[in-house]
Amino acid sequence: MKMAAYWALTENYVERELSGFDGFVSVNYDQMVLEPEQALNTVADVLDVSCSIEEDAVEKNSNTTQSTRHDISKMNRIAGWKSELNSSQVRSIEKVVQELGMLERTDFIESKVLNRKK
Repeated sequence: MKMAAYWALTENYVERELSGFDGFVSVNYDQMVLEPEQALNTVADVLDVSCSIEEDAVEKNSNTTQSTRHDISKMNRIAGWKSELNSSQVRSIEKVVQELGMLERTDFIESKVLNRKK
């Protein structure tokens, strides 16, 4: 639960304190996994550079991806942690996320999951 609180507090701090700076853009892991082209184009726009993305480049595993995690679905990359924890631990983390104002992140993920199932 401490790690969840640390993550949520750090994310909130970055968004709240740095978002007002000119040239600042925040792209989180969830966005990079679910909407990679849009996330990269957002960064390119802020940097005022053009961005050309190879069609399959965003689907490739990175050099740091563990071999046991190759070919895992996008949703498992994002929410796979829930299957590694017991239900009490998941509820504790979700409570921290809610109390520290990170619901919009989980709402973003859930909206993408629901849109893909349609």
